[in-house]
Amino acid sequence: VYDDVVDGMLLKSEIFDVFGKPWNLPDIPLSPGKTFRKNFILPELGQPPLGSYRLEYRVVDKDGQAVSKVGELILHRVRPAKFANEFLIDSPFGTHITSNSEMPAVARKLGFTWARMFGLQWQSVEREKGLWNFDGMDKTIDNIINSKMCILGILEGVPVWARSWIMPNPAPKGYNNWHAKNVPPKNNDDFGEYAKRIAERYKGKIQAFETWNEPFLPGFLNKGFENGKYIHPSPEEFFEMHKTAIKGIKSGNPDAEVVFNAGAHYHAPSDTWTKELFAKGIFDMIDAVSYHSYQPSGIGYPGDALYKATEANSNPKNSKMQVWNTEGGPGPSDIRNFYRHSAPLGKTDKSAFWGDYLVRYYVSTLASGANKFFLYLLYGWGDYTASYSMMNVDGRLHPCLTAFSNLAWHIEGRKYVKTHELSPGIFAYFFEDKTGSVAVIISKGIARQELTKIDSKIKVRDLFGNNLPLPTKLGDYAVFFEGEGLKSDEMI
Repeated sequence: VYDDVVDGMLLKSEIFDVFGKPWNLPDIPLSPGKTFRKNFILPELGQPPLGSYRLEYRVVDKDGQAVSKVGELILHRVRPAKFANEFLIDSPFGTHITSNSEMPAVARKLGFTWARMFGLQWQSVEREKGLWNFDGMDKTIDNIINSKMCILGILEGVPVWARSWIMPNPAPKGYNNWHAKNVPPKNNDDFGEYAKRIAERYKGKIQAFETWNEPFLPGFLNKGFENGKYIHPSPEEFFEMHKTAIKGIKSGNPDAEVVFNAGAHYHAPSDTWTKELFAKGIFDMIDAVSYHSYQPSGIGYPGDALYKATEANSNPKNSKMQVWNTEGGPGPSDIRNFYRHSAPLGKTDKSAFWGDYLVRYYVSTLASGANKFFLYLLYGWGDYTASYSMMNVDGRLHPCLTAFSNLAWHIEGRKYVKTHELSPGIFAYFFEDKTGSVAVIISKGIARQELTKIDSKIKVRDLFGNNLPLPTKLGDYAVFFEGEGLKSDEMI
């Protein structure tokens, strides 16, 4: 608190949960002075023990009149992630993080176990042919693995000297300069050497590689620009790039997983381009196939868009080949802002909605047969424009991530086994391990049901992991049933 503080002034505070319910906190008397700090402990006033909260506070005078603007602070309380000190290669919980010193540890504590890395760009380690420098990349990789996160690395970002097409100066009208590095190399062997060096240097640190990001989109793999359009390399050209990269990866680290990023669920011509690669036998060269699916809503039920994307990109000749959704989420939005008085203003935040949405996204992806999902993304650009970020603009996590953390805590180490329709439009998605089962209850559309009784062996928890008293409604937001020692059939 700063400025002219006089006797009788108070710091008045309220704390709100994500549903907007307020609790008044005890007033704090302020002492006369210019600038000082005041520490206090938030008392337990009946608010849920787990979840996200917004603390609002302002200074009032002895007559109760406001003499300051409202200050805001976001707080989160989550259960510690299970197995947080272990590398969980089989875990499904991936995301995209920035390479700063704090984010990997934060992501791991929330329950994320995999990081998808754009930071392996070829142009950052071999700016001139034959001159390699991995200093910056080493720090980034070590920071992530020190937090016990597995890494899916993306091989791309061709340096200027190696590009088969050089963007003219000035750039053609309509050409995005960011795509200048997304061109095939003049010599595939150079690309293979880059793949080998990365795989060899980070053996034991990077567990899997995608050989390009979204090669099925012309801007993300282009060999020029004419008449306002990107020139897309043919499937055959990419096939040779991909084959050389695989040879380099396996030479550098035979144990590394190779993942092909496919787009068979996109509209033509991207899906046609991908299917031509399927026909050429690209499945015979890889360990897993990945796709990207951004869905703004309408997910969380059997047969939704995520099921269709998984099916479209699966190997028809090998049902055991893993499928990963390596990029997706709600897409750009400017309403993920839990503050009320701080910019951006103008739209109402839907914190519980977005938390429920993330739960639906992961559950539906796993139930569709996919093995992993990498949420895009867990960092922001620090501005007020619509973005993909799951953070507020000040860098604090949005409450949707506390809902994700609760999902990860419940199903980490458990395998999806089946879906059961409890009543029309109410679905129970079951996950099991040797210790018991968890059912995630989510609805389709406006389906609702009241739960009045349940076996005493089953714990019922809300979207953030708080125990729910009965009776309670099913269908508003995700609800978790945990049956210790119970199989899924015993929970129905």
